[in-house]
Amino acid sequence: EQTIQPILEFAAQKKLHVIIDEIYALSIFENQKPFKSILNYKSIIDQKRTHFLWSFSKDFSLSGLRVGVLYAGSKELCSAGSAANFIQVPSVIIQEITAKLLSDEQWIDSYIKLNRSRLTQQYEKVKNAIEDIDNRIVVRPAKAGFFIWTDFRLLLHEVTFEEERRLVQNIFEHGVYLVSGSFLGCIQPGWFRIIFSVKEKWIDEILKRLKSGLDAYRHSTIVSSV
Repeated sequence: EQTIQPILEFAAQKKLHVIIDEIYALSIFENQKPFKSILNYKSIIDQKRTHFLWSFSKDFSLSGLRVGVLYAGSKELCSAGSAANFIQVPSVIIQEITAKLLSDEQWIDSYIKLNRSRLTQQYEKVKNAIEDIDNRIVVRPAKAGFFIWTDFRLLLHEVTFEEERRLVQNIFEHGVYLVSGSFLGCIQPGWFRIIFSVKEKWIDEILKRLKSGLDAYRHSTIVSSV
């Protein structure tokens, strides 16, 4: 709230719309403070220009359902959303599934608790393992979600996007697809996103292949620089 409130105040002064995307709201790690939704704020300065988004795709791992929530502060935005939804409304079967899921509050509470526990454990495991592979890799601390944001710049022979692509190719040839920061719009070469929310046995194999790919990259760098 300390972060969001100044943004809301600035937006209200400039008459700007604020869209709050809380797609990871239920995927906060166990050691973090409970997440406070914008919907729980006692007062919102400009309610007509403050909007809320959420979907099942992340917190419930149900991206295939294509179901989300828009809580709009203005009637105009609600009307626009309804018009767009008319041609892509979820099927009756999907609506039945989501309604049944949401009606079981006891299951939802137990699922969220278990999900947060597993995400926390997996994040710590993968974070430590990546740092052990090479202490020059910097892992940015995370508080929620399914991804680790990593800085490989100290491993690159040259800090360029071309060299970043070469590192990606080396790792890919060892069976791991690493999403580069440039693909996600990062303006600095050498950053990568690593997904850790997969099966335990997959993680061990992924880390093994990642290490092999990095070893191959280091070797190729030495050869090319001679």
